[in-house]
Amino acid sequence: MAEDKKEQHIDLKEWIKTHGTEFVVKVRNGKPYLSKKPKRNPGRRKSAGEQRQVNMFKLAVQHAKEAKDDPEQFEEYRKIAEREKRSVYHVAISEFLKKNREDSQAEQLDFEDIVVEKTGQHLFLKVLFESPVILKKMDVWLLELDKTLVEQGQAEQATVTSWWYLIQNQDVAGLPFRAMVKAVDADGNIYEGERVIV
Repeated sequence: MAEDKKEQHIDLKEWIKTHGTEFVVKVRNGKPYLSKKPKRNPGRRKSAGEQRQVNMFKLAVQHAKEAKDDPEQFEEYRKIAEREKRSVYHVAISEFLKKNREDSQAEQLDFEDIVVEKTGQHLFLKVLFESPVILKKMDVWLLELDKTLVEQGQAEQATVTSWWYLIQNQDVAGLPFRAMVKAVDADGNIYEGERVIV
């Protein structure tokens, strides 16, 4: 008979002495998980679209801080938070972003599947199509389930029916995450798709 799994308690100070501080603690369904901090390139300049997202997020954070001083607004967010098992602060941010995001003119990207596969030492997100598709470019966002951004970048066309994105933060594959893609064809038409990877 298999032994019952016992909870292990970790002394955080001892862990830091041994492993350093290049990790973050994420909580999924009340259980903590350790993963490496996402790698960021400090020399990379943000595009105009990325900067708009950063600015909008700053406004959302400000809104979340101010929401606690508005009893009616706070109560509305508290009810959502209780139902979705999230913090009021994070609900306030996501609700603000939903209400203020630009209306997308994108059509649905008709893909067959989005999968994660290891090739050698590299981990790839692969967007697969049933038939050949002609696209000019494809952007990829990897997010936690609560839509916290983990990383983003551009995919490359691998074959006539697939585009691949090299995942920089390989720890993301250890937990369920959300993959969002935005593709542009030769005529400038925009297509979007999303898949939760488990």
